[in-house]
Amino acid sequence: MTAPDRMAGGDGADSAPAPAWMDDAEISAPRPPIAFVLPFALTSLNVRQRQHWSELTRERKRLIQEIMVALGGPRHFPRPPFARARVTVVRSSAGQLDPDNLVASCKPLLDALCMHSNSHPGSLGIIADDNAGQCELVVRQTSVPRGVGATAVRVECLRDA
Repeated sequence: MTAPDRMAGGDGADSAPAPAWMDDAEISAPRPPIAFVLPFALTSLNVRQRQHWSELTRERKRLIQEIMVALGGPRHFPRPPFARARVTVVRSSAGQLDPDNLVASCKPLLDALCMHSNSHPGSLGIIADDNAGQCELVVRQTSVPRGVGATAVRVECLRDA
């Protein structure tokens, strides 16, 4: 870290443009994937749509905190965020969801991974956006005994097509 960086309080983890001394090969080098496990199964759409708005807000904040803890804090977030990403989610629970409910259960997770914006307040900035052009979602589910639910998540950076 240079003296001006230290004076500005920067830790080098911000999303500033690449330094002039880096060549294009270093900038476009493959980036390691991010993987983490949440200690609960994602809530189904059927449950979420019957919750009060304040409970939904508490759950969104809890999910963001759980992701931060699972990753080891903000210093382990990718900088800059993945422009195109594949998000693989494996939901493990005692009950199985139907396919459309399974995909819908991932919405709060994807919103938490997106860049902070008006539509994604308080998000973590791990992926640029969750639209179909920038995010490929792969969702599976497995059966586990009751009370042992979990959600495994892997976020991979995809090269531009």
